[in-house]
Amino acid sequence: MKLSQTFSSLLGAIVIGAASTVAADTTVSFDGRTFVNHGLVGFGRINASAVDSYGETLGGLGSAIALESVQSQGSSYTGKIRLNPDRGHNTQTTTDYRARSQTFTFTFDPTKGSATVENIAFKYESTQLYRYAVAGLNYTTGLDPTAVKNATFATPPLPVAPSDNHVSFDSEGFAFSADGHLQFVSDEYGPYIHILERQTGIVLTSIRPPDAIVPKDAKGNDNFTAEVNPTTGRTANQGFEGLTLDRKTNTLWALLQSATIQDGGSDKTTNRYSRLLAFDVSKVPASAPLVHEYVVPLPQSKKLKTRASSELHIVDSTTFLVLARDGNGFGDTDPGASYKHADLISTKNATDIHGTKYDAPANPISPGGTLDASITPTPYASFVDLVDPAQIGKFGLQTGGAFDQTLIASKLESLAVAPSSSADNFLLFVVSDNDFITKNGHQAAQDPKTGKYVLQDYSDPYAVTNGDAATQVFIYNVTLPGYSQGSASFPN
Repeated sequence: MKLSQTFSSLLGAIVIGAASTVAADTTVSFDGRTFVNHGLVGFGRINASAVDSYGETLGGLGSAIALESVQSQGSSYTGKIRLNPDRGHNTQTTTDYRARSQTFTFTFDPTKGSATVENIAFKYESTQLYRYAVAGLNYTTGLDPTAVKNATFATPPLPVAPSDNHVSFDSEGFAFSADGHLQFVSDEYGPYIHILERQTGIVLTSIRPPDAIVPKDAKGNDNFTAEVNPTTGRTANQGFEGLTLDRKTNTLWALLQSATIQDGGSDKTTNRYSRLLAFDVSKVPASAPLVHEYVVPLPQSKKLKTRASSELHIVDSTTFLVLARDGNGFGDTDPGASYKHADLISTKNATDIHGTKYDAPANPISPGGTLDASITPTPYASFVDLVDPAQIGKFGLQTGGAFDQTLIASKLESLAVAPSSSADNFLLFVVSDNDFITKNGHQAAQDPKTGKYVLQDYSDPYAVTNGDAATQVFIYNVTLPGYSQGSASFPN
């Protein structure tokens, strides 16, 4: 990757729109350092009705992202980005959507852009469908896993859909291995972390977390369905939303969206204490032992409702960005988004609970939502306000107003960082998950008789009422002192 030597000075001189609308930098003192949000410098969209090479709708793209390359070309930038959709269009029920990644190239000119002009443009390039090696190289599925495929020498017990015995994926986190040969995909069903060949999309095996995290029924059996809450383990649809790799140590970090059931996860007023897990992936796919585990106190609203996490991105070996948010905006019935942030946490002085009694479901860390007094959680600090009216207004966006194309997306769900030649200045990418909301949708399902995947049309009810939900992409200019994760080939 070759980044412009004038990157820092160029971003420092950016003025988007009228000077009077440009907000001042915001600074945060955290862990003995000063982090700076210089503001929103880029915005673009991906059309909600566009299709991939299989004829299926390009939706859910911001569930997880990873940058493959970024290059400077004068005052503008070009790059390649991989985007992982989640489990497909499922407003009424889960569907037989094959997990995949979508590759786009993009251009970005931070010197342009206004309330009526977007300055990030995307071009779809290709799709990689995932297949599970020990499941007969079958494709995966987004269908709810109401069955369990027994463990083999190569895999733990796997969540599967009994209708076709395919492994169920609800992809929410994405990272490349340090050597670039593998990719890691975290999901909500397991919640597992799947290890794939980067070039083929073949799933080699999966990382299983401790029993305290795995969903279990009253008899202690694995129960991966997301239709109802388990007796213990991850809350339904609140699995590993965040995933990031420490390239310096080959440590893979995963963050639950909110608390487990036994830790208070059945209610938004008690599910604040999430878990951050770290796995040593230096010897994958042979082994990936748990090496760290911390408690993260997620932010709360004035009514003490938890702002669940949607993404995790490493800054250095002990410092991370956490994307925490409400669910309001375009895609929801309430337009009044008030909290969508990229915040800061640190594990430096927190209690490491890995390998302790808390890895068993019988020993909650925060029963009823009250943290065990013996545990020190990670400190948590607000950093980048992703719904700051002065910032999103630069590109004509709003929150709390009309349900139209100016309303900010309800689900901002992914982060990526592009390093610059300046020691501390970076581009922070944020992408929305549009839930495949379009009036002109297409998705394939497997015909049980022929085994072939057949395209089916759908029209999302929300889109019929409010219009299509484009994927929204934002780029912020931020100072991240101590950031140490960039590499020549894979900046994310």
